[in-house]
Amino acid sequence: MPATNSAPALLSRVADALYWIGRYLERAEHVARLLDVHSTMVLDLPDGSAEWREMVALCRDDAEYPANWPVDAQWVSRFVVHYPGNGSAILACLTVARENARAVRGAISSELWEQVNALYRAVRHDVETGAWQTHSHAFLQSVKQGAHLFHGIADETMLHDEGGTFIRLGKTLERGINTIRLLDTKATRLTLENGEPDLLRCASLLKMCSGFEAYRRYYASPIEPARVIEFLLQNATFPRSALWCIGRAAEEARGLVREGAAGRGPDRTLASVRALIEFAPPEDLAGDRLRGFLETARTRAWEAERALAHTFFLRDERPRVLARPSFAPQQQQQQQQSPALTGLLQTPTSPSIRRSRPAVR
Repeated sequence: MPATNSAPALLSRVADALYWIGRYLERAEHVARLLDVHSTMVLDLPDGSAEWREMVALCRDDAEYPANWPVDAQWVSRFVVHYPGNGSAILACLTVARENARAVRGAISSELWEQVNALYRAVRHDVETGAWQTHSHAFLQSVKQGAHLFHGIADETMLHDEGGTFIRLGKTLERGINTIRLLDTKATRLTLENGEPDLLRCASLLKMCSGFEAYRRYYASPIEPARVIEFLLQNATFPRSALWCIGRAAEEARGLVREGAAGRGPDRTLASVRALIEFAPPEDLAGDRLRGFLETARTRAWEAERALAHTFFLRDERPRVLARPSFAPQQQQQQQQSPALTGLLQTPTSPSIRRSRPAVR
């Protein structure tokens, strides 16, 4: 007879940390990809200020963009890479992911810890030295590849048990929500005033989801706004479509139920979001009704997120303090910040003047 699984149940705080490690690595990769595509797209536009404002809206989380900062490539890039008041900045995401990984070091493999630590240190070094500005494309590529490598190492070196499930659950839910938010922000500008498709914005939107080549292979026809929206929302085979991501998150949550970890609340909620997207009528994905549909999908996805928190975790909010896991403050060790990084993370009062007092961490 096969041996029974006698592995101990996963602690709530460990599950919480693994879930947010998956989410923050995915968020860092998402922000890096958006910044890379935006930086290229605005070169072909007479005025890219609207695109940079959209970039801020997509990557600011609950942070406020400094009112006295210009909305241009240099300052928006700084905001989404290392601005200390932005919890969704690349450096902030990697900082929280690394500290959560360190707090649950025994629950992840050595290779996985080495990868998240190396990625954090490399990004921090580039921010300290300013290399991320002089070689921005290479820097953003390294962030994306580092996040991809993290998830690949997780699949190849960790047990496919509850721990790995929570990492994948965080990754897929974050990715699905990001795709919905991206469509909500960009979908209304995919058509020119004369009714013709805006091919530049359509192609850029696909590239923001790493889906340009996949779209061309799937349709083998000219790019059309309606098909772009359908592809990113409802394609069942593209791993960044909202349908695929939410469906995979529902499967991961259902796997936790089979293992006896909790009740059916989270996977039922996620399955309802998946059904909402999969069976949406075409008229809901066009015109003025699209914004309402996307808002409903986002609301339902947030309900699924709250259901996950109430079912599996001891709290219902993600950690807000960088580099300090909220579930185990006694485990946090005070880290010294280098003078170079302190200077970079200060909040300027104008584009050329910085405050002498370091920003609160």
